[in-house]
Amino acid sequence: MKNNYLKIWGYTILTVLMFNVGASVFGQDWPKIFGDNNFNYIKELEEDYDGGILITGFEEPAYQGLGLGFLYKTDVNGNVLWKKTFGQEDYYVGLNSVEKTIDNGYLLAGWTNKYEIDWWDPLFIKLNSCGEIEWCSILHADYGGGSDFGIDAIELNDGSVIGLVRYYAGQYETTRISLVKFDKFGNSLWVQHLAQNEDPDLHNEEGYKLLLTSDSSYLVTGAISDPLFILCDSMGNEKWLTLWEADEGSGGISFNTVEDKYGNFYSGARLTVSGHKPSPAILKTDKNGNELYYGLILGDTIANGGASPLTIYNDTSIYILGSWQYNHYPVDVGFTELFVTDTLGTLKNRRLVYEYYGGGNKLLKTKDDKFLVVAAYPNVSNSLKMYLWKMNKFLEDDSLYTQPITYDSLCNHQISTDTLDLNCGIFVNIDELPSKTEYENPIKVWPNPAKSEINISVTYSRGSVIILYDNEGKVVEQLDVPLNGNIKINISSFIKGLYYVSLLNNKRQLNTRKFIVE
Repeated sequence: MKNNYLKIWGYTILTVLMFNVGASVFGQDWPKIFGDNNFNYIKELEEDYDGGILITGFEEPAYQGLGLGFLYKTDVNGNVLWKKTFGQEDYYVGLNSVEKTIDNGYLLAGWTNKYEIDWWDPLFIKLNSCGEIEWCSILHADYGGGSDFGIDAIELNDGSVIGLVRYYAGQYETTRISLVKFDKFGNSLWVQHLAQNEDPDLHNEEGYKLLLTSDSSYLVTGAISDPLFILCDSMGNEKWLTLWEADEGSGGISFNTVEDKYGNFYSGARLTVSGHKPSPAILKTDKNGNELYYGLILGDTIANGGASPLTIYNDTSIYILGSWQYNHYPVDVGFTELFVTDTLGTLKNRRLVYEYYGGGNKLLKTKDDKFLVVAAYPNVSNSLKMYLWKMNKFLEDDSLYTQPITYDSLCNHQISTDTLDLNCGIFVNIDELPSKTEYENPIKVWPNPAKSEINISVTYSRGSVIILYDNEGKVVEQLDVPLNGNIKINISSFIKGLYYVSLLNNKRQLNTRKFIVE
């Protein structure tokens, strides 16, 4: 093992020298460093429609205990164009993800303690192309005792949204990964709890990333003691669950997955297999959830490590960002690198990014096949600064763009840097959100046909109204739904024929059922 350490030391010195020489040769002014004197935690990286760069996360000013979510936008050269900050001095906001929407707005997922100072609530925000709040939804449990988090969100073709929620109404023992469906206006429709079977190995599961697949399914990447993958169909129904075990006694965690053109999935992982230390690894899973193979990028030459964000460049190359340590004790020394591997995880090229283990690293391939890397690292002021690199496929610093580029052209005014309060307007008691099954079948009417009375049972109770129409559209009965959701109506005076029962909640018609009076 001593010889391996010497090899790594030699490689590290050489790489640092090459990195420094390369910086002077190419002179491309990377990395960009920003973030004020705060502790900046980076959560996601995305490319805007005009080539600008989006970075989201949250910041904590030193020694103040205040947390604010942020969305930065930079130009193609990494210069900050504007910054949106979310939250106020009396509550905390964290933002975990950002995704571009069909109308070139921004979809954000995160958490806040705006309504319960000691606990977190899932938060989902839709911004328009000017960075203004279009809708904002907070899923609040109206009792203390637990925190829940909005982890990720994806937009569907009709403008509706699927959100990934970690934990649910404080039910840490039973409900830890959930999908929540929103309509295009931000109204929450249903929740689907995942990993609910009785397998004893399924406990303490975590969900980290949500991927919209090529066939409009939803893939959740997560972990228990091993990498965990759950695929749901386009309707949100669980199709398969894979607990990725490299061998007996293995363990690991995965945070991110991409899909290739054949429908297979590649994931970056921190993987421990027999005879190895935790190592940066690539996992390959087929479209049916079968484990195909894994590759340890650095073999057994390290003391500790892992990999997370990755992207497919072509049929033969994968770019993956990882961190590793050659020494875990007594001195904790580590490195963050961008690796290029083949599809089996065999190392082809590598570049030292920073001499630091961890840092909330994110990786993105741009539309012009360049690679963005962003991470947060400590500096001399003992804060966490954000570092942004842009590289070409050879892992060299990208050339700066000198041609004029118009940014934010879809907004009719210049976007300013400001702080936004979460006056969401959409506030939902999370423990009253119906399940997907309940949402799809919100009304039960029996007997049918009926003679003297009908029974109605509805999923939505609070704020709901039942309206009965005859076959000509005339309202014959209207009443509020009691909290227990059960109603009995005397129909002995109704004329024989066809009638309709409609359920409205907050003036939205949710569902209609037919019944016949004999």
